[in-house]
Amino acid sequence: MNCVSTTPDRAGKFFHGFFSLAIVDAEEKVFARDQRQGMFESMLEEQKKLYAEGHLSAYDLAGTYGFLGNKPKALEYLQRAYDHHESGLMSIRNNLGFEGLHSDPAFRNLVVQVGLPPLQ
Repeated sequence: MNCVSTTPDRAGKFFHGFFSLAIVDAEEKVFARDQRQGMFESMLEEQKKLYAEGHLSAYDLAGTYGFLGNKPKALEYLQRAYDHHESGLMSIRNNLGFEGLHSDPAFRNLVVQVGLPPLQ
């Protein structure tokens, strides 16, 4: 006895279910990404206020801009952090928020200015 029906109706239901799961998986990935983006956008608004009040470092604000993919603002606040000798800069090479900047010449120069080994 054949345990798996090969009738078009059963096969269609199987593949429909399979593709539905793939669609749900894709939707979950988009939701997770968008939710992350929304989280950083919300954080940014609060961080800008705290920075203006002197309660947040430029380095921390740069990291949020980096996570949001705003390279010019991330570099601007990294330069401010450098100008104010912020200690957070010592982890600039390992901060995930700055991964998108690793190929940028200004970022690479800043890494060396801080006194860290150049990026490869």
